[in-house]
Parts: sequence; structure tokens; C-alpha cells
Amino acid sequence: MANSSFSPHGVIIPTVNGNMVLNAGANMTIFPNGNLVTFAAQIPNAVVNNSGTWLPPQMPDAKAPNGSIYYSTTAGKLVYKAPDSTVHNLY
Repeated sequence: MANSSFSPHGVIIPTVNGNMVLNAGANMTIFPNGNLVTFAAQIPNAVVNNSGTWLPPQMPDAKAPNGSIYYSTTAGKLVYKAPDSTVHNLY
């Protein structure tokens, strides 16, 4: 995967699904920090899951990167996609 690039207008993050552009905006700042970027934002109420649970990303198996945990829309289950592209159900 290519490195992310930083500009005064935001950050471009290459992903398996194409580039994701994160722009600074109202109540959000992005700071370069060596090879990393730091995000700071005020999040409106009821946007973040406050129940203490983790909401995994959802995607079809074909789009998921190897070595990742996600909710498979293909299998309808939480899965782990191994480095060899084998998908393993986690329950």
C-alpha cells in the first residue's frame, strides 16, 4: 500500500477500494506528524457508539484486505480473512 499524502486541504489515504480523502472542516483539524497524521474533531452527540461495543467494518469478502477482521456481507457473519485470502468465520 502506498503512503498517505498530506496537503493543507486534507489527507489522501489509498485503500483497496480506491482513495479516501479526509478533508479538514468545521471543528476538525489534521496535523502532519512524521509518517503519520493526527486528527482532532468535535463529534456531534449520537454519532459515536457509546454502548461500549465495537462496530466492525462491513464489506464483501472480495473487497476485504488479507489479515483483517470484518463483518462479511458475503457470509453474513463476523470473519477473519487470513494472509492467504482464506476467510474464516469467527462464530
